Amino acid sequence: MKKTIFCSILLLSVLVLAVSCDKEENEKYPYGGYDYVDLGLPSGLKWATVNVGAAKMVQAGNFYAWGETETKEMYNFVDYKYCSATNADSTLKTLSKYVTESEWGSVDNLTQLDEADDVARQLWGNGWRMPTLADMNELLENCEHVNEAVNGVSGTRFIGINGNSIFLPWAGTMYNGELEYPARAYYWTSTLGEDSRFGEGLFMSAKMCMRGNQFFRCSGRLVRPVHD
Repeated sequence: MKKTIFCSILLLSVLVLAVSCDKEENEKYPYGGYDYVDLGLPSGLKWATVNVGAAKMVQAGNFYAWGETETKEMYNFVDYKYCSATNADSTLKTLSKYVTESEWGSVDNLTQLDEADDVARQLWGNGWRMPTLADMNELLENCEHVNEAVNGVSGTRFIGINGNSIFLPWAGTMYNGELEYPARAYYWTSTLGEDSRFGEGLFMSAKMCMRGNQFFRCSGRLVRPVHD
């Protein structure tokens, strides 16, 4: 009898401890368990500490084509979800979605990714999303950015008005089945480029940190989520 009572008390203690730990975890990471940083930006936007597919800030994570939510082996227009036709040399002929010029297909004037095509929304949920071009510009305009290496990984650190910071590792871009320019960084936004073949993004290297507005939508690039 005493043994039964002792076991019951022990089990209850374990359950209380587990609930307490879950509560602390939820308070620390309220958005689905993903950590974020408040950089003191005018919009109040919070930036995640890791890329989609990464467990640590120094990890690249996964490469995605613009508007796709799954990784793959080949990144080109032949294998691109929203390419409806290619030319004989495998270059783009027409697109099936997110088109603002008739040269590239039937115009729908969609310039922001739908929720179903936003990889951060689909994989992280809980209010996370890909940054827009406006979000990316806010980051560039309101943060100091410095190049540094963390645990041997090169990247750019963005330091906010309040002194908080995020680190974006450089990891190159995927095109066809090859990793290109590993000493540079290419990050997507959810905003279509002025030319429908491109998505807007952020470009970083040892010499530059700037808007990247000629990223072919079919290429594989990194995603750093944000939360309003």
